[in-house]
Amino acid sequence: MKNKTTITVETWNQTIVRKGRQNAAICQLCGAETRIFTPEEAASLAQIPILEIYRRIENGVFHVLETQDGSRFICGNSLGEKSEPPFTRIESRL
Repeated sequence: MKNKTTITVETWNQTIVRKGRQNAAICQLCGAETRIFTPEEAASLAQIPILEIYRRIENGVFHVLETQDGSRFICGNSLGEKSEPPFTRIESRL
């Protein structure tokens, strides 16, 4: 009779948000300690509409950190390094 061995692996993530003059956290995607920004702050810094921020979040352009209460923060490294060209609005008249 063969012995059966069961191995259980338990994993967990931890987001550390330090409050002070500037919010900082360790980004799980780039592994660096970085400043973090709310989507509204990121839109202001990048000078693009908030909807464009959310589009870039969905497309994986920006690293996003979510806290247990559901708050979302954008990794400052991804905001600075992976920014796409400024948002261009195309208007047409019908």
